[in-house]
Amino acid sequence: MSLLTNQEMRITYASLLVAGIFGMAALAPLVFFSGTLMEWGFAVMLISGFVAMAFCIAAVFYFFRALAYESIVGGKNLLAHWKYGKEEWRGFAESNYKYELDAKKSLLLLVAFFMFLIGGIFLIIDFEAGIFVAAVLVFVFILCAIATFALPWVNYRRNLGMEGEAYISKDGVLISSSLHMWNAFLTRFEECRVVENRQPLLEITYSAWARYSRQYETFNVPIPDGKLEEARKICKKLNAPQ
Repeated sequence: MSLLTNQEMRITYASLLVAGIFGMAALAPLVFFSGTLMEWGFAVMLISGFVAMAFCIAAVFYFFRALAYESIVGGKNLLAHWKYGKEEWRGFAESNYKYELDAKKSLLLLVAFFMFLIGGIFLIIDFEAGIFVAAVLVFVFILCAIATFALPWVNYRRNLGMEGEAYISKDGVLISSSLHMWNAFLTRFEECRVVENRQPLLEITYSAWARYSRQYETFNVPIPDGKLEEARKICKKLNAPQ
C-alpha cells in the first residue's frame, strides 16, 4: 500500500487558513480602530490585504496541483510505478534535500529584496508608519526564513520514514512528496533522457512561462535496479510528439 499522501491539498487548506487570518487582519482597522486609520491602520490593511491575496492565489495554484496529484496516483496516463530499496531511497532523499534547500534559499533572497523595497518606500513616504510596516515585514521575513530551512529538513526526514516510490505519467511525475507536472496552464514538457552513471537516472526537463520568458526545471528520478530498459521506453514515450 502506498504511503504517499496528498500534500498539495494540505498546502491548499493551509493557504486558505492563512488567507483568512490576514483577511480579517486587513478588516480589523476599519472595524475596531477607525479613529487611527490614517496613522497606522492603512499600512496594516495594505500589507494584510496583500498577504491575504497572495495566499488566495497560492490556494488556487495548489488546488489544481492536488487534482493533478490524484490523477497521477489514480493511474491516469501512468507509464510506471517504481519502488526503491532502502539504500536507493536514502541516496535520493539526501540529494533531494540539498536541491530543495538551494531552491528555497534563492526564493528567500528574492522575497528579502521585495520586502526591503516595500519597507523603504513606506519609510520615505511616512517615517512613523514606515517603522511599523518595517517591523511587520521583518517578522514575516523571519517566518519565511524559518520555513526556508525547516521545510526541506522536514521533507527529508519524512522521506527517510516512508516507502520509496515514484509515479511516472505522461502528464507529470510524483516522487516522494514532490510533484512535477507539465500539463498545467503555461507549462510544457521539454525533454527526457537516461543518465547511465553509478546510479542510473531519468533526467526530465519541463518549463513554465514566468514573467517575460520561460523558466526551465530539471529533476532526476532514480532508476531502480533492473528497470533500465523500462526507463528507456518511458523516455521514448515522453519524448514522442504529443
